[in-house]
Amino acid sequence: MSKTPTPALEDFLTYRLTLLAQLLARDAARLAARHGLRLPEYRVLWHLVTEGPCPPARIVARHGMDKAQVSRALGALVVQGLARQQPDAGDGRRLLVEATPAGRARHAALLPDTLARQAALKGLLSDEERRALDAALARLTARMREVA
Repeated sequence: MSKTPTPALEDFLTYRLTLLAQLLARDAARLAARHGLRLPEYRVLWHLVTEGPCPPARIVARHGMDKAQVSRALGALVVQGLARQQPDAGDGRRLLVEATPAGRARHAALLPDTLARQAALKGLLSDEERRALDAALARLTARMREVA
């Protein structure tokens, strides 16, 4: 009976993507910490500044974060005065969250570091490699959303 050899863990695309995502998240967490935020707070604040007022469920759906993580991040942002919650005028059963002026200022302070990090990462790839990576990630993400 022939035995199928077990491939090395590093041969699996999922392993490599997960490892890269973890390394990138650690780096982003260090950047966020320099500005007094945890990574989930940084991501939620970014969403609020760039997307405007929204229900927390939209953040969950858009970023793949779980409800509890978004709730904790929003709670911390509210305590820090970086976000506020208010009833949705169109549906009183629902809350909307938005960045405060202080939240917008914190985001503005983070922006140069974030853009520099993005440029450094992109600088590692040629234009052709970036286009190929963008296309591949879009296809993989779309497929995984279909099966999720």
